[in-house]
Amino acid sequence: MTSPDDMASAVLTDGIPAVHTFPHIYPLIIVCAAALAAVVLYNLISVNLAERKKELATIKVLGFYDKEVYRYIFREIDLLALMGSCVGLLLGIPLHQFIIRTVEMDQLMFIRTIAPHSYLLSVALTMLFTLAVCFVMRRHVKKISMVESMKRQGVYGGHRLPVPGGRGV
Repeated sequence: MTSPDDMASAVLTDGIPAVHTFPHIYPLIIVCAAALAAVVLYNLISVNLAERKKELATIKVLGFYDKEVYRYIFREIDLLALMGSCVGLLLGIPLHQFIIRTVEMDQLMFIRTIAPHSYLLSVALTMLFTLAVCFVMRRHVKKISMVESMKRQGVYGGHRLPVPGGRGV
């Protein structure tokens, strides 16, 4: 049988209650989550731009302004981020309950409810990170060469087409 002194010593770390150390950990968790979100978004947008490079170059050749090209590509990313936030909220609630119930101990209990403003804050932060990464990625869209859309290699399987009045290859 454990005495109350033994239980208290299990909660104490160097004379400081373990619960009082949590507020120092929260900012670290938030910064790591923000960095992870930024890296994932940056990579996804980079892959999306690389796959659609010819399409975007063609749109530029057709005379679209840079702002129109940005909105064309980033509207889809904004919509996907919003849909991902909704799915994340739906899956996050049972995941939160599972994690809290798993890490609880007899000496240390966590609050199991999530404040309603936390849902709004999580979606708002996700959209803020999405907008920030999209803003950074604008320079990649601006660098897309319009000449890229004129290249035939890849479109015609790498074969040259005969030029009228010239030698066919």
